[in-house]
Amino acid sequence: MAGSIASHVARRMGRLRRLRPIDIAVQGGAVSFSFDDFPKSALATGGAILEKYGVRGTYYAAVGLAGTTGNVGPIADRAEMREAHQRGHELACHTYTHLDCSRAKAPAILAEIRRNSDALAELTDGSMPGNFAYPFGRYVGAAKRLVAPRFDSCRGTADGINHRRADLADLRGTRIYAPQFDENAVRRLIDRACNEGGWVIFYTHDVTDSPSRFGCTPRQWESVVAYAAERAAVLPVCGVLARLAAGSRSSEVDQRFCQPGEAFANRLRVAE
Repeated sequence: MAGSIASHVARRMGRLRRLRPIDIAVQGGAVSFSFDDFPKSALATGGAILEKYGVRGTYYAAVGLAGTTGNVGPIADRAEMREAHQRGHELACHTYTHLDCSRAKAPAILAEIRRNSDALAELTDGSMPGNFAYPFGRYVGAAKRLVAPRFDSCRGTADGINHRRADLADLRGTRIYAPQFDENAVRRLIDRACNEGGWVIFYTHDVTDSPSRFGCTPRQWESVVAYAAERAAVLPVCGVLARLAAGSRSSEVDQRFCQPGEAFANRLRVAE
C-alpha cells in the first residue's frame, strides 16, 4: 500500500512541474487528431475519416505490438504502419513494448525508445520520430526528465487546451472514448481553442462500431473531425510544432522543430 501511494504521489508531482514551458498561441486555434497504440481500425476507419476531410493525424505506435491483438483489438502490422506514413500521416513514438514509464528504470526506458525509434525509422525511409506519448499516460518526474529532451514533444492524458503556460514535456491530450463521449462538450472545447488561439490534441485508440472502452465509434470520431475541420487548422502534432517554430523569433525553437530526425538522433545520445 505504501508503495502504491508513493507511486501515485510521484506521478502527481511529475505532472505539476513544467519541465519545458512554452506559451502556445496559434491564430484561429489548432486541432490535432491522434491514435495511441495504432489499432488496425485507427487507420482503416479513423484515418479514412481524417482523409475524407483533407487532414492527417498522428499515430503513436509501439512497434513491438505490431500484428498482435490486445484490449483495443488487432494492432496494425508493420506494412500498415508504413502505409500510414505513405498516406501522409505522422508516425510518432510510444515505448517499443508499451512499457509503463512510471514503473521502469532509466536504462529500460532508453532502450525501449531507441528500439522503437529505430523501428519507426525503418518504416519511414530513415525519418526518426520527433514526438512521443507516454504509454498509459503515466510517468514519474525522473522518467519525464529522461524522455523529454529526446523529443520535440511528449503528450500525456490530462485533458484540455494547450495554450499559455503549456509544457512540451507533457502536452495535454483529450480523449475521445465512446462511454464518456459528449459531443457538445467537445465542440465547446474546440470553440474555446479557436477563440483563445490554443491547441487541442484529441486521442483515441480503436474506431469501430463496437469499440473498446478506450475507443470510439466512426460516427463519434467523424462528428469531431467534421466540426474541427470547419473551424480550426487541423494538423498532425508535427505540423502544429512546425507552425509554432515558423512563428517564433527564437532560433533555439526553430532548430528544435525544423530538423526533427537529425535532432532526435543527437538527443538519443544525451546523458545516457
